[in-house]
Amino acid sequence: MYEFGPFRLDPTNRELTREGAAVTLPPRAFDTLVVLVRAQGQLVSKNDLLTQVWKDSIVEESSLTMAISVLRKALGDEEAKRRYIATVAKSGYRFIGEVRVLGEIPEPQPAPVVPPAITPEITNASRTLPAWTGWLLLLLFILPVSFIFWKQRNPSTESVAVLPFRNLSGDAAKDYLGIGITDALITRLSGEKALIIRPTSAVMKYTSSALDPVAAGKEQGVDMVLDGKVQTSDTLIRITVQILRVSDGSTIWSGKFEQSPSQMFLLQDAAAESIAGAVLNSIGRSEDRKKSAPPVTASSKAYDFYMRGRYFWNRRTEENLRRGIDYFQKAIAEDPNYALAHAGLADSYALMASFSAEPGQKTEPAAKAAALRAIELDKTLAEPHASLGMLSFFTDWNGPAAEREFRNAIVLKPNYATAHHWYALDLAAMGRLSESLAEIHRAEELDPLSLIISTNVGWVLYFNRRYDEAIVQYRKALELDPHFARARTRLGIAYLAKHETAAGIRELETAVGDSGDDPYISGVLGGAKAMAGDRQGAQAILRELTARSASHYVPPFAFALVYVGLADKDNALQWLEKATADHSTSMVYAKVDPSLDPLRNDVRFQAILSRMNF
Repeated sequence: MYEFGPFRLDPTNRELTREGAAVTLPPRAFDTLVVLVRAQGQLVSKNDLLTQVWKDSIVEESSLTMAISVLRKALGDEEAKRRYIATVAKSGYRFIGEVRVLGEIPEPQPAPVVPPAITPEITNASRTLPAWTGWLLLLLFILPVSFIFWKQRNPSTESVAVLPFRNLSGDAAKDYLGIGITDALITRLSGEKALIIRPTSAVMKYTSSALDPVAAGKEQGVDMVLDGKVQTSDTLIRITVQILRVSDGSTIWSGKFEQSPSQMFLLQDAAAESIAGAVLNSIGRSEDRKKSAPPVTASSKAYDFYMRGRYFWNRRTEENLRRGIDYFQKAIAEDPNYALAHAGLADSYALMASFSAEPGQKTEPAAKAAALRAIELDKTLAEPHASLGMLSFFTDWNGPAAEREFRNAIVLKPNYATAHHWYALDLAAMGRLSESLAEIHRAEELDPLSLIISTNVGWVLYFNRRYDEAIVQYRKALELDPHFARARTRLGIAYLAKHETAAGIRELETAVGDSGDDPYISGVLGGAKAMAGDRQGAQAILRELTARSASHYVPPFAFALVYVGLADKDNALQWLEKATADHSTSMVYAKVDPSLDPLRNDVRFQAILSRMNF
């Protein structure tokens, strides 16, 4: 048995106690703890944990992440000051608590092996060898065999960042081609199970012509980086590509592809196939190569419109989302059976609702129709399933239905960061906070520099009422972009939860400016002013929101937050009723959002929650 802190671990009887009281753990979490404690301070790799704990089962790394999260919660191992389980970045975990071994039984020493006396020379020589020589020889035989077996069970997986292709034509109007090719290659390579591909949103910032691809790869924390250029003329499109090893900057592979502008999609397909083969060959996984899919469209116009749509979709602002929708619709008009164009349209409508640019009920019919049509045309696409999950979550308020779609997306594309990200939010809304933390951390591993994912790690910590940890996470996101309004807003909200209203108001006022006067942020600020005793300031924001609602969409949830701050329960609940009818997206977290705690015991609030399927 083992003791650490107030805990006693008995592996034989599968018991963990804290000062004599039983601590209940799921079986896999218990086994994980046993492996870590027995290692007593030594690094245990993720592969070793998966092999020892899950044995012959085939599971994703997220299962291990979830087990660690459950363990830390059971042990009270706070992130701000780890006492027991430390994470070793990209490697594994180490048990850092002081372990005391109880009732340790010395291992029996093997009896000396006396070889048969064949000749005096051999007999005399054997007497000079230590008793453990036989065991050493056996070990030297077992280790190579074990390593070969381990390699067969744990083939290498490499991470890749596809950097935005640089437009060398000198025509800025054709910048969309570089982003379009980049997005298409990322989509194609993401289907390879042996590869972890950074999503398009993670690499959009590397558009400078002075880009150092190896430095970008190091920042992204990947093994390989794909650097490309595109040149265009009236009669020819040429792309050149090189794959670099980030550790030493060496070139793994390079290639050049040319095609007429009318055959752009064939050029992209040829490049994707060659690149996938080169990357998989470099890690010895060529046998795992995914079979090439048929061309996605035969219309060069449709493909061009689709690439333009993805270009604007990846810029993630209301104006650019609307432009993206226009181009996806043009692509569909050219080729009604273009599955990716329908998926892009569904993605755009889903984001319009989540950004509160449009009421969810207004965008839902078109978004759902586009997603279902994309799935009908191509059942292998993960993206429309994720979009359906987002609609079920944010618009239909149906947590279990959303979960089914997110899980479908993850099965189709296990390393799809967006699906893990949105699934984490759905789990949080349903009150399954431990699972939500594991899922959002998985998304963060897949896309470590994503501002929104990093921010939502803090959001899930906030729902867990771990405010100090949430604040640390928001500041981490703001280090990447000090003007990212959503992280700044939620930082202010976390300060309000800690009753540090002055700090909260300061952050929220900055966020309002950074966002361009987002009405939701104004509502949060109005509630904060009311909490601080500035009722006149809160009332002024109410009047401002009312005036704005005459010409622009203002989510009812924003009004409700001001009235919560004013301790006006009747008006707050009336506006929450309107938010329920309107399906304001922020309402999805009503079950777990600490900012609504003043209303939680009111029967009217309970009635609202009962109408939400979370």
